[in-house]
Amino acid sequence: MVRNNLVGTFHVCREVANQAMIPAKRGRIVNVIANIYRGFPGMVHTGAARAGVENMTMSLAVEWAQFGIRVTAVAPGVIKSSGTAAEKMAAFARAGIAVMKRPADVVPLLKERL
Repeated sequence: MVRNNLVGTFHVCREVANQAMIPAKRGRIVNVIANIYRGFPGMVHTGAARAGVENMTMSLAVEWAQFGIRVTAVAPGVIKSSGTAAEKMAAFARAGIAVMKRPADVVPLLKERL
């Protein structure tokens, strides 16, 4: 999970910046992170990785601003998918964590960041 969510995000950000955005002196990167501020029941591994992505996003925003690259993130909450079992959904509800009905519900949040 850490390799995919954190390390993978870092590599994609770095490569797109180095190969396209820095030479063009402009660009936008929007990372999708988890709403981890109240814990992430049953998903500590992804919560830790997403916290790393949040910090990386803030750091890259400062580092790459000089190149006209805007780096930001959106934390849409839990998205109901094949990877979220019913018992996890119940744990999220008990913890007061909002659950989006479908992945498509994230699109308006992403458009706001562009």
